[in-house]
Amino acid sequence: MDASVTVGNARQDMKVLGLISTGHFMSHFYFLALPPLFPYLRDAFGVNYTQLGVLLSAIYATATVTQIPVGFMVDRFGARAILTFGLVMMALGFGLMGLAPNFWILVPLGVLAATGNSVFHPCDYAILNSSISEARMGRAFSAHNFSGQIGTAVAPAVMTALAVWFSWRVALVVAGLFGLFVMLALTTQWNGLRDDAMPKKKKKDEAGADAAAKPVWSILFSK
Repeated sequence: MDASVTVGNARQDMKVLGLISTGHFMSHFYFLALPPLFPYLRDAFGVNYTQLGVLLSAIYATATVTQIPVGFMVDRFGARAILTFGLVMMALGFGLMGLAPNFWILVPLGVLAATGNSVFHPCDYAILNSSISEARMGRAFSAHNFSGQIGTAVAPAVMTALAVWFSWRVALVVAGLFGLFVMLALTTQWNGLRDDAMPKKKKKDEAGADAAAKPVWSILFSK
């Protein structure tokens, strides 16, 4: 292969990996954005840690159960569109928490944010698998996973620092605005990203008809 082509592919792979890894960083960052603020939320809304635990449980449970249907949506509509909507939902959910007038408003906002958060693994893996050169696939997936761990590591320190220096509301609003900034950066580079959602031709033969008749959920039980 020509050296210039190899260098060009490497640069494109790094660009794609940087964009997707940044989104994955935000996904893990948001998962630990609230716990450091629990003392502030308790004092602001007059709630106890049990109620705050219910809020966190609702967020984690929502993110867990919505990943399966999101995976089917990625296959049908494409990862780029789903990733955009998910990042917007996640950023808005956490950003608007900083403006919440009472505690119970945090619950639907948390569910909104968690639904958006659920898109990252299905979307990221589809884009990486389709956009990264095969020779760099292993390293790309490792770097992608590591970026998420960095988000987990820095979230408590960043959110605590913002809350101490400003307020817990400012911390959440800033986190939400940063997520929207990442989303805008991703959408400006959509042409360099591919995913696995390819137009599927309808088969008129009997085998194709039988396959189409099967419910989409049957794939979960296939061997």
